[in-house]
Amino acid sequence: MRYAIQLVILVFVGWHSAAGLAQQTIYVDGSAGDDTWNGLCEEWDGGTCGPKATIQAGIDASQPGDEVVIADGRYVGVGNKDLDFGGRAIVVRSAGGVATRCVIDCEHAGRACHFHSGEDGGAVLRDLTIRSAGTDAGSVYCQGASPTLINCTIMDGLATDGAGIYCDEHASPTLMGCTIAGNTAGRGGGVGCAQNSNPTLTKCIIRDNVGSYGGGVVCAQGSSPTLTNCIIRDNVAAYGAGLWCIENSCPTLMNCTISGNRYSDFGAGLECDSSDPLLINCVISDNRADYGGGGVNCRNASPTLINCTIANNVGGWNGGGVCSRYGSSPTLTRCTIIGNTSHGCGGGVFCDDASATLTSCLIGDNGAAYGGGLDCLSNANPRLTNCVVTGNTAAQRGGGVRCCESTPTLTNCMISGNTAAEQGGAVCCELTAHPVLTNCTIVGNSALSGGAIFCSYDASPTLVNCILWSDTPEEIHVSSGSPVVTYSAVQGGWAGVGNIDADPLFVDPDGPDDDPATWQDNDYRLSPGSPATRISRQRPATLISMGTCESGTATTTVTRALIWEPTNSAQVASAISIATAWSTASTSILSCSRLPAPATTRRSPATCWPTPAATRCWQTSMRTVCSTASILIRSCNC
Repeated sequence: MRYAIQLVILVFVGWHSAAGLAQQTIYVDGSAGDDTWNGLCEEWDGGTCGPKATIQAGIDASQPGDEVVIADGRYVGVGNKDLDFGGRAIVVRSAGGVATRCVIDCEHAGRACHFHSGEDGGAVLRDLTIRSAGTDAGSVYCQGASPTLINCTIMDGLATDGAGIYCDEHASPTLMGCTIAGNTAGRGGGVGCAQNSNPTLTKCIIRDNVGSYGGGVVCAQGSSPTLTNCIIRDNVAAYGAGLWCIENSCPTLMNCTISGNRYSDFGAGLECDSSDPLLINCVISDNRADYGGGGVNCRNASPTLINCTIANNVGGWNGGGVCSRYGSSPTLTRCTIIGNTSHGCGGGVFCDDASATLTSCLIGDNGAAYGGGLDCLSNANPRLTNCVVTGNTAAQRGGGVRCCESTPTLTNCMISGNTAAEQGGAVCCELTAHPVLTNCTIVGNSALSGGAIFCSYDASPTLVNCILWSDTPEEIHVSSGSPVVTYSAVQGGWAGVGNIDADPLFVDPDGPDDDPATWQDNDYRLSPGSPATRISRQRPATLISMGTCESGTATTTVTRALIWEPTNSAQVASAISIATAWSTASTSILSCSRLPAPATTRRSPATCWPTPAATRCWQTSMRTVCSTASILIRSCNC
């Protein structure tokens, strides 16, 4: 029994001792400290208890779990730079909690910290300013380590790679509330990531950094950092002034702003080279490139952008907003591409030997010499679905879209209010281009010739179930080529099966302000009884709807191809029969009809459509669209 009691006492005493160590504070005071003191007193007690004089001495005196608290002041010289935590999980912080008052100044000789002993998130730098490093890599260098930096400012550093912070060899540091500013490097002026490093940055500002590649951030060699609520602004580089992603790197950016980055040859906001970044709810604005991709530039890359705004960027010669080249295939969903410019091709989006997939996007008020909204060159095959292309301007050809030796596909799109000084107000087709437009509305565009469609050099566009109306001077002008137009409403008429020349009766094409030029409030939905919505006798069991179902404000999403609205029981029965046949044939049905009531008053499908077949149509619609496009559905007409 005596031995058991002794064992319990020993265990308890050992635990108590460890707990005591975990709460120990080591003090550092550059003006009043002495490295021969033990660091356990904030002020000298007249004996051996007093603050350390240098930060490294404080770190060396610490144990895992300790805090090293640094008095406000400027720390320079040996012992205050090239700091090494030695693998310790400790917190090194300023005493006052204000970074600007506690400065580690490397005087352009050495770095502040080198984490290289497997440090994890328990190794913390907090509330410090690190400035004027001069080194090969990083004012803070994380080599196979993952420390935490909180409310730190890293500024005015010089390095070959990652002058602010450099992450290498699977490093994954966490930065929260940090500012990385005014640093200069060959690659990664602010942040450099290499060899599968995955840092996490939250609420950080990366600004005014300079690099030959990646003025703000470089992601290389399979690195995939995550940035949330960050600002990347006013950085400078030849490639990727804001961010440069290469070598299969896949960063994720959420709720970030990339703005004011400049002097980049390509990709002033974001340069993607053989990499696939993901951007969600981001703003890419006011960036400027000399040659291509003012907002985003892609080379053999497949970035994904969701709910992003790409605005007021300048793309030099190609792609003011987005430039897709060399086999790239960016995907943009519910994005706004507005107010971008290019001196040459593609004010909003430019594709050359590449593709792009745009779903429910707005491409508006962009400008270029060719393809104000979208320009497609050789072997480009972008796909636009449920998009609005409006208010764009071409100084020469293709106000909305220009395609040359390319095959873009537009489905359920609105192309309105675009202008070209020469040919093709809405769409200009050149050099064997073969665009395919289905269920599109082309209205209110203007050019010297071919207000809606201009064809030259053997171009052969295909238009099915489209509306071409109020375009000037005429809807279609063919210099050479062979457009195929069927089941469409064309003002002035056009030869083709199922075509009509009858006013489509838009709800309010001028908008409440009675000005068609202000496209944001124009309502191009079809009024009840419009001749552009009908059942085609030439093609039994097929619901024909000319043009898109909806458009309007910049936030409107075109949600479906079918715009026919049954108004009596016979038409309801016909719609059910046709929709059921379509669903049996595995054809994508977007909805049975429009629901006019607000979402809060929607009723169940059984209430709207009381028959099993109607309910099956509704369920098929929901299942098909949600699984393929994640588009909100307006289901049935109550």
